[in-house]
Amino acid sequence: MSTPLLTINIPTMLTIEETAKALNENARKAGVKCGISKFYIRQLALTNKIVHTRAEKKILINFEKLIAYFNEAGVEADKSNLNKADNKYGITPISVK
Repeated sequence: MSTPLLTINIPTMLTIEETAKALNENARKAGVKCGISKFYIRQLALTNKIVHTRAEKKILINFEKLIAYFNEAGVEADKSNLNKADNKYGITPISVK
């Protein structure tokens, strides 16, 4: 019995539409509601926050790396950036009496 010399792990590369569909279907099977849109996935790719590649006009997302991104602090980092962007002009909210 011979052992393989090289093991290659080929990543699952999906289009943006296929990625959104796969995320929502897997979440539905787990009984969880997932609201990740195609637009959000596209923005993550265009800002280089997730691993992706281009095949002519299509953007292909590495599905395993996307799942790892969501499981790590990527989502929390985006939330903190949104809060900073909302107050980029130094506007301080005041309480209503």
